[in-house]
Amino acid sequence: MLKQLLLIVGLLFLSYADAQDKDSRVQVAQAFALGKTDVIYRHFPKAIDLDICGESNVYSHRQAKMILDDFFRKHPVDEFNMVNGKSRNAAFESVMATMRSGDRHFRLGYRVQKQGESIELRSIRISEIH
Repeated sequence: MLKQLLLIVGLLFLSYADAQDKDSRVQVAQAFALGKTDVIYRHFPKAIDLDICGESNVYSHRQAKMILDDFFRKHPVDEFNMVNGKSRNAAFESVMATMRSGDRHFRLGYRVQKQGESIELRSIRISEIH
């Protein structure tokens, strides 16, 4: 009886943690769609691989936030479309999307890694589509 109760409680906890994880992933996608870098920034690790239109480097989370703030200030999102958001690896997820800002079109790719009960953005790539 005790084992069954522990199993039920464990399953409830896992389903809650999975829902929290999915909520974080949805929040990150919505933040990109709205250009809300303050939400994106919350999921940065200490250093992140960032490539914005060919300018690529590993930046501290503070530097990366400044770079993304600048990008979204210059290119406010008018349209955002998710292309793909799946991965074979349960710990990592790669997400692809397209964005439009005025008459310019961009491809966005980012990779998230599950870290305990939350997620971390490991890399962000934004390139202009010509």
